[in-house]
Order: sequence, then C-alpha cells, then structure tokens
Amino acid sequence: MTHYKNVLDHYANINTSFLHGAGIKGSKHLLSEAKLAGNESVFELGCGTGASLVLLKHNFPGLAISGGDLSQTMLNAARKRIRFCGLHKEVTLYKLQQNQAIPLPDNSKDVVWIESVLAIQNDQQLDFLLKEIHRILKPGGKLIINETLWLPHVTIEQANRLNEECQKAFGIIQANANNARLDNWGDIIETKGYSIDYHGCIESYSNLGPSLTSWKNNHRSRLFDFLGKTKRLVNIKYRSDHKTIIQKGEQVISSRVKVLNAYAMVARKY
Repeated sequence: MTHYKNVLDHYANINTSFLHGAGIKGSKHLLSEAKLAGNESVFELGCGTGASLVLLKHNFPGLAISGGDLSQTMLNAARKRIRFCGLHKEVTLYKLQQNQAIPLPDNSKDVVWIESVLAIQNDQQLDFLLKEIHRILKPGGKLIINETLWLPHVTIEQANRLNEECQKAFGIIQANANNARLDNWGDIIETKGYSIDYHGCIESYSNLGPSLTSWKNNHRSRLFDFLGKTKRLVNIKYRSDHKTIIQKGEQVISSRVKVLNAYAMVARKY
C-alpha cells in the first residue's frame, strides 16, 4: 500500500529536484542554449519543487522570475525551497488550474520555461497550453522546452501499453502516445506559431558553456534536497513508498529497450 495518488506528490514531499528528462543536466543544457541576456521576464510552467527557478536566479540574478504549477504539493515544496534559498522576495509563484488560462497578461513574458509538462498532456490540453504560452509571450519571446519524447521506432500501440502500466503504477503516463514523439515534435511546435532556433537530444550534450555557474553555488538548494532525502530515510511512510516506487519502476521500465529520450528545444514566437 502506498500513501500517494500520484508519484509526483511523493517526490514533492521529499523535496526532490529536477524531476524531468536528464535531471539537472537537462536544465543546464537549456540554460546554455537559451542565450539569455540576463534581464528577461521568465515564467516557468510546471515549476515543480522550484529547483530550476533557483538555478535560473543564481545564474542570472537580473531575471524577473515567476513560476506556476497545478499541484499544490509541488507549490508548497517550491515555496519552501525558494524561502530556504533567500529568494522569496524575488520569485513569484502561481497556483494553476487545469484547462484554465495562465494568470498572466497577454504579451507579458520574454521567456516561458518548461520541463516535462507538455509531453504528458492529452491532445486537447497540449493545444490549449501552447495557445496560452503563445498568448503570454511577447512577440519574439522564447519558448524553452525540455521534454521526454518517444523514439521513432516505438509504435503508438507500444507507447499506449507502457502508459497504461505507468498510469497504474505511478498515477502518471510517460508521454502522450500520439504527439510526444521525436519525429513530429518540431512540427507540432511550429504549427502553433513558433520558429525553432535550436533543438536536439540532451543525451549527447556535455559542454555547459562558460556562462553557467557551478551547481555548487546553489548550495542552499542542494541542502534543501538533502533535507528531503533525510526525511525520506527517517519517515517510515516515505521510506516505504520510495522502495515501492523503485520496485515498480524496475518492473515497468528498466527491463525494456530504450524507448524515450530527453529532448531540448528553443523556439521563438512569431
């Protein structure tokens, strides 16, 4: 028996950071490819426990940072992390609602940052979110994405089967079987009003670029992660849930050939 409805709630309760493709490596990849000037207004859609918000602010202190998430559990963890890092006066958080407009004005953001959000939406929700992102971005604004996508050899039937298993085991799918595919993702983004400046798989990426500070400079955020791991170890409920998640993960995912890859993209609003 587990004590969560969705595996993401468990990870939020233990302060887990960078819950997306390639982890912190994926976020650093985006930072390097984003080519930020350092004074932009940035909104992270699906900010999770706030680790990417902190990483952005530490690397570019002049950014105007905000983030939002559907999960109240995630937002609670993000709020605690941001306060723990001394950034609570500099980062604004929003509670988002399913299928409702992002609570930001039209043409108000230079950058929308997204990691592991769009690919898990159904077709209707994906269409809605891409329109909302386009609405809040300024003309020429950047959409910066890290999503885990199905590789071309995976059939829709195979993806659906794996999604069913993951939904049952973890309360969440791996990726939309119809749209979140490596061979058509760029076309989907372009048809929603964006031109693509950069795209590529994160797996082969190694150079972080000279503009990035070391993760060691985010020491408070790392300590926040450590406190979450400690909570997981000493709390019987969290320890039991974590063990179950690992066991289920080995049964559902680890025995299979590679079917997904983390994919980064920088697109610009027309």
